[in-house]
Amino acid sequence: MSSYNPRIVAQALDDLQEEIARWSSIASDTLTSATEFQRHAKEAVDRALHNAAILLDRAKDDQDHVQNVVSSVASLLEKCVVAKNTAHQTLTEAQRVLREAHSTLQLWQGELEKALAWLARANARLAAAITEYERALSALRSAEWSLSSAESRLYNCRNDKDRNNCSSEEAAVSRARGEVAYARNWVRAAEVEVTAAKEEVAQAKARVACCEKAVSLSEQAVNLAQEGESSSIEALNSAERSLESVQAAKRLVQVAQSEVTSEVESAESMMTDTQAAQALTDEAAYHLRMADSAEDSAQIYSASVQKELEHRSQQLYELNRPSEVATGSNYGMTGSVSQSPANSTGITWAEKQDILKKIEGGKEITLDDLEKLKRPVSDLRTSTLQEDSSWIQQLIEGERFRDALRDSQEAENLQDAILATLKAINYRRSKS
Repeated sequence: MSSYNPRIVAQALDDLQEEIARWSSIASDTLTSATEFQRHAKEAVDRALHNAAILLDRAKDDQDHVQNVVSSVASLLEKCVVAKNTAHQTLTEAQRVLREAHSTLQLWQGELEKALAWLARANARLAAAITEYERALSALRSAEWSLSSAESRLYNCRNDKDRNNCSSEEAAVSRARGEVAYARNWVRAAEVEVTAAKEEVAQAKARVACCEKAVSLSEQAVNLAQEGESSSIEALNSAERSLESVQAAKRLVQVAQSEVTSEVESAESMMTDTQAAQALTDEAAYHLRMADSAEDSAQIYSASVQKELEHRSQQLYELNRPSEVATGSNYGMTGSVSQSPANSTGITWAEKQDILKKIEGGKEITLDDLEKLKRPVSDLRTSTLQEDSSWIQQLIEGERFRDALRDSQEAENLQDAILATLKAINYRRSKS
């Protein structure tokens, strides 16, 4: 039989009861804080997941937009290359047309000079023909006057009774008539020449007008060709600038493509990380539920243990009363505890251990078992004191207790407090 000072043991049990009560409060507060933290974490993860989904959608929209821009830039680049080649061809053609316009202008300028020279010759011919015609008319008038004079002399001669021979007058009339015929032929020839000269002048004037119109049209063609060449040069410059701009846009789009790829990758990485965080939060929620279940079991243990400790402390205090201390064979000088019969209204330590093992193993217990846990242990003996403290050590080493306390600083502090209490109990026992 071992002997202990009941007052020291009762004090140790009271300390342990206070530690267990403090642990019960800390565990409840810790679980409440963990539940609140879990709720905030879930809300934060849900918000992060929502934001990540929004960012991913925007990144994919940006990627689609950039892809559309890439297609547009590629199409514009092709069109600018075609436009540049077309502008080169147009400039070459405009330069060729300008050369032909200059050549045509020079040709018609030469033809105009020839037409003007022809017109001058025609005008000179007409002037000469008119002069010749006037001389012919003058000669015809003179010949007709001479014929009229000769005929008048012939008539006078024939009517003159004194003269018998008028041969000289007749010869003069004949000569005058010849001169008149010659003058008339001359006039007719002069008239033909004047008519021909007038026709030539008209032809020359028509040629001059035609050449002048051709020169005017050629000059207009040259001007238009020069404008076309200027427009072609400007179009070529514009096409080259457009090509340079599109090439710069292509480089910028390539940079944007790289950036949007990085953006999508970052958004997808964010979504992956957020989903991982959500999985961790769900896992934490599962562990929190397990911890809640373990805390419920621990609170049951705590309530049962506190009742047990209260009952045993009361019995120890009763053992330490002076009225119950004697010098007989039942008690020693220091208040030794003797074996007492089991209380028929309580519960044995073995029965209590069986119920607690069911709870530890996650098995269901009946209402009768729960009522038994509320009863005091009836077989309080000195030999059971070591077992009474060892159950706490067993609880700490239990798998459900370790799962409930995993990754919790408060739980580690609670475990340290329980272990410190056990050390204090053992220390007091060693000093008793």
